[in-house]
Amino acid sequence: MRRLIYLFSIVMMMASPVAAETIATSIKPVHSLVALVLRGVDDPVLLVRGSPHGGVLKPSQMRTIANAARIFMLDPKMETVLSKPVEGKNNVIYLMDSDDIVIHEIRLTME
Repeated sequence: MRRLIYLFSIVMMMASPVAAETIATSIKPVHSLVALVLRGVDDPVLLVRGSPHGGVLKPSQMRTIANAARIFMLDPKMETVLSKPVEGKNNVIYLMDSDDIVIHEIRLTME
């Protein structure tokens, strides 16, 4: 009997689906970059389909943020719709904080 319970528990563990870690991205350009890096491994979830400067997130988007293993976004100042939901999370990667990103001055004329 003990052996049967042991075998049953092993089969149940093998049959239960393993939850993949969710990678979320803020806007379409970030999503494209992350999807290119993750090609063949995973598909990132796009959080904002409209304007990242305002609006309200759906409950499903809030769940994605809460359950995501990593969230890639540019900067909370630029994507204000996500600034409060990701505040205090340690799994957010801000691309603008990278030392490899060069931020140029705004040009008013074409030169």
